[in-house]
Amino acid sequence: MYFDDQMDYIYCLVSKASCTNWKRTLMMLTGRVPAEFRHADQLPVGMVHDHQHSDKYMARVETLPPAYRDWRFTRYFTFMFVREPLERLVSAYRDKVLVDPGYHVDVEIVRR
Repeated sequence: MYFDDQMDYIYCLVSKASCTNWKRTLMMLTGRVPAEFRHADQLPVGMVHDHQHSDKYMARVETLPPAYRDWRFTRYFTFMFVREPLERLVSAYRDKVLVDPGYHVDVEIVRR
């Protein structure tokens, strides 16, 4: 989960439910992204998903002490986006198995 104290939100990302595009948009809204990136879709996927890069622009809730975290949950706008489960599963299969054959897939999960 990510939060922003200036915009008073907490965002819970859900994989395969447009989380990359939402993270890109929220990173751009901070105003701290390098000027070479003028639009959210220009941010490289690696920059968005790698915590070493994205933590420069967005703060993660897990880094906060519990008291500060709980305070934000009672006062900030919290949101998440979900997707129909079967559609999400098919999307993950296409993206992680068909498109990226180097992606690590747990053999036991595939066997079941």
